Amino acid sequence: MLDKLRWLKRKILIKWYGLNNVDHRFLATTGLKRVSRDIKCGAYSYIGPNSIIYPQVTIGNFSMLANDVLIIGGDHNFRTAGIPSVLNGRDSARPTKIGHDVWIGARSIIFRGVTIGDGSIIGAGSIVTKDIPPYAIATGAPARVIKYRFNDSEIEIHQTMLLESPDSIYNKFNNLPRNISTEKLNE
Repeated sequence: MLDKLRWLKRKILIKWYGLNNVDHRFLATTGLKRVSRDIKCGAYSYIGPNSIIYPQVTIGNFSMLANDVLIIGGDHNFRTAGIPSVLNGRDSARPTKIGHDVWIGARSIIFRGVTIGDGSIIGAGSIVTKDIPPYAIATGAPARVIKYRFNDSEIEIHQTMLLESPDSIYNKFNNLPRNISTEKLNE
C-alpha cells in the first residue's frame, strides 16, 4: 500500500510541475517550482527541493541532485567592448548533460552546456564550469577532479550494471540495508 501511495504522489507531483519529459519512475518531490518543464530525467533520478534548473537539461537514471542545486548561466556575452554586459545579449543556449548514477552535492552550481559523466560525484558547494569525466569525484570553485570513484576494473563492473534495465537494478538493490558494507554485498 505504501508503495502505491508513493507512486501516486510522484505521479501527481510530475503532473503538477508539468514535467512531461521525465520517466514515470522519476522520484519527484515538492519544491520543484523553478525546474524547466523541458527537463529530461531518467528512471529513479531525484532533484532536491529549491533547485533551479534552466532549459535543455538531461539527467540520467539513478542520479541525485541534492537541495539547492543550480544549473544556470554560463551564456552571457560579455566580450564586446563598448557595450555594457547587460545589453550585450546571450550566446545560444547549450544543452547540459548529467549522466547515469551521478551525485551532485547541495548548493552546487553547474554552468549550462557542461557534461558530467556517468558515475561522477560533485562535492557540495562546487561550481562546475567545465565537463567532468565519468566516475570522477570533483569539488571546489571551480570544480576540479580530486580522484576517481573506482579503479578501471570496478568501472567496468559498474558500467555493465548500468546497462541493465532500471527496474532490474532497482529490484536487485532496493531492499538491501542502507548501511551495508561493500564486503557484505560481495559475499
